[in-house]
Amino acid sequence: MCDDKAPDATARLEWLLAALVKLQMAPILERELTDDFHRRLYALTGKATRRQIQQKLKCGPNRISSTWVRWEQMGIIAKDGAAYRRVT
Repeated sequence: MCDDKAPDATARLEWLLAALVKLQMAPILERELTDDFHRRLYALTGKATRRQIQQKLKCGPNRISSTWVRWEQMGIIAKDGAAYRRVT
């Protein structure tokens, strides 16, 4: 095996895996992100703190937390330390 081709193969595998995940996640996201609140929350997840999201969406922390917990159980987002991040 030629070592100089390994990074290209790894990058190609990562790209293909990401494409498969997006393909599988698309119908789930379509069902889950049905209103403006959920679309905006998903867009902000991993990019802003909970407090910043509360201010932008004008909602309480419990609504955000309960949505994040449900999404984590569905596999849409993942816990990253004390915060959440989108899987795709």
